[in-house]
Amino acid sequence: RKPRTAAPKVDAPALFVKLGCASCHAPGARYHDRLAKVASRSEAELVRWVRNPEQFLPGTPMPTYAELIDEKTARALVRWVKAGGPATLTSTTR
Repeated sequence: RKPRTAAPKVDAPALFVKLGCASCHAPGARYHDRLAKVASRSEAELVRWVRNPEQFLPGTPMPTYAELIDEKTARALVRWVKAGGPATLTSTTR
């Protein structure tokens, strides 16, 4: 049997910046306060939200990421956000 290769680890902070999330959700950004609401939501719900926000809030300015990130990647990002990751960003990553 071939050994299973490990799935690539998701660098959530880098992905948060690369996808443009930091421009709206980093400390001091326009929608940073909305991240406080994620603590009460399930990972599964947040994964669906990140990938298809328009299904939850039609007309939202948040882009759809379903074609850019799969569920596993979205889950890693959501876990990082729920753990307070965006608060660790510095001004150089925004």
